[in-house]
Amino acid sequence: MSTKEGLEIRTGHNILLFSEEEEEDGYVAIQDDKIVVKIQKDQDCVLKIIPLMSVLKDDDNYQRVDDASLQSKLEGKTVIYGQIIQLLNVSSGKFIASSEHISDENDLTKPWNVQWDKNTSKRCWFKIMPYRGDLNEGDIVRSSDKIRLEHDLSGYHLHQTSKIDHKGNYVIDLEFCTFSNKSLSSGSFTPWIMQHSDIGGGHRQLLMKGDFIRLEHDIGGLMHVSTRDTQVGCKLYPPHALYTYSTIFQVFDSQEGKADSISSEIPWNTNVKLKLFGTDKFLCLMTDENEDKEDEVKQLTLTDDEFSPYIEFSFVPIKKDSEEIPYGSQMLLRSVSPNGVFWLHASEDSVESRTSGTKRSYLNCKKKKKADDIFALKSVPEYQIVDYNYVHDRCSILDEYITRNKRKKSKAVIQVFGEFIKFIVISDIDDPLLREGPCDISHQRLMGSEDILRKIVTIAEI
Repeated sequence: MSTKEGLEIRTGHNILLFSEEEEEDGYVAIQDDKIVVKIQKDQDCVLKIIPLMSVLKDDDNYQRVDDASLQSKLEGKTVIYGQIIQLLNVSSGKFIASSEHISDENDLTKPWNVQWDKNTSKRCWFKIMPYRGDLNEGDIVRSSDKIRLEHDLSGYHLHQTSKIDHKGNYVIDLEFCTFSNKSLSSGSFTPWIMQHSDIGGGHRQLLMKGDFIRLEHDIGGLMHVSTRDTQVGCKLYPPHALYTYSTIFQVFDSQEGKADSISSEIPWNTNVKLKLFGTDKFLCLMTDENEDKEDEVKQLTLTDDEFSPYIEFSFVPIKKDSEEIPYGSQMLLRSVSPNGVFWLHASEDSVESRTSGTKRSYLNCKKKKKADDIFALKSVPEYQIVDYNYVHDRCSILDEYITRNKRKKSKAVIQVFGEFIKFIVISDIDDPLLREGPCDISHQRLMGSEDILRKIVTIAEI
């Protein structure tokens, strides 16, 4: 089994930034909404590498492209030196950014303050540069590499100061410095060790038992299951499709009905089961009597039989660099059943939705392997699982109320409705009836699912 050290850093990976300053070592973290270096490693230290998803309209104006399909395409790509990235704190959902104004415009050698920012902008852009002299721009960034982070807007460098805040954490700022032949000529900066996170779900640079994943066909889109007709398909998705929970599967070892309590890596070509998120149903090969035809086509469906011999699949690498499966890897999907080996294939014909206008190509399985039926392994942001569980727990209260068909709204139901308002509307006002502000798009998409809307409408009609 390989270690995390030396593995490629990819966009979308969860990482830690470690400073080994003498007697002042620690991890970049969020603390009281400040950017600090703290000795204790915890969830507040986990950062996610976000690729640029933006276009510059001109030299001064910035426009963000909020396109989840583009984000999905850019995630899982190898990070190289000289590349501009953004660093998102996983626990807060905020970016490392410079303050809007430099500390002293008359003295550019003075440090520039940094802060956490909910919105991405040019102030969040950092160029990842090699610290070692034998590495150059264009080389691959690997876990445990020592790097420097150059602020793209100012040319300053992310730096750990010797200042200590009231909680004993070291303050971070941006420092002016110059280089000559890769050597520091003036100023100061901190060499950061970038390493894959081993806490708070940060292991997701490698596929583990129990992980939640999405599978994206190279041409067709995300593997999507309609729970109404249980027909499996690849869907050319709209920008909000990454908020769709019918595209999420949980990976189980084929020998077990549920995930291990201790996660471990899943190697290539290992038989696994894929359970649709939020259900007890597994992806399954439909069976029929036509088993011997070379051009035989089988359909995919869902089953709640966790011991069925037709629910075993395996990931076959396009290019194998290690025994384990890194996120972002390209692969073919293989069904392994008593009927033999079948390969997942996206149909050439697509059907356009009358409501959303999106196109959907259905998946089936064929005995003949097609080299262009390539899937990419995509991780699922942890916040989406947390959000789903938050809503699901409260929906159980609504289900109980609907089942009992009570005529009077209970305090519990009224409380749930208030919590749903607070879940969607971004505001500092705690009272849900007075709450005003913009909507959280991902929360709005989740609450707008057909199943949840049906519960709310049913209760409103009682």
